[in-house]
Amino acid sequence: MRYLSPLRYPGGKARLAPYLARLITAQDPEPRQYAEPFAGGAGAALHLLHDGVVDRIHLNDLNPGIASILAGLIRFPEPVLPGDSVRSFNYRRMASAG
Repeated sequence: MRYLSPLRYPGGKARLAPYLARLITAQDPEPRQYAEPFAGGAGAALHLLHDGVVDRIHLNDLNPGIASILAGLIRFPEPVLPGDSVRSFNYRRMASAG
């Protein structure tokens, strides 16, 4: 499996991406968005987006360091993802930490 996230997060969910893709595509209607409430490295979400299983991902993480990296990916997604595919992020934690 190729890595799409710059983070190698302990307990990462990237290996679950094929399973999550099967769950998503089995739904009727098929969801086009995926939310990660505990994003960590966001490996599963990035795989689902990259593979076209979903059109949009929503990422959140309580850790301010992880949240900062995810915010950077949203602002400058080209090194990891094509175009401006990552559009949603919860800045509440970053604002309260600043």
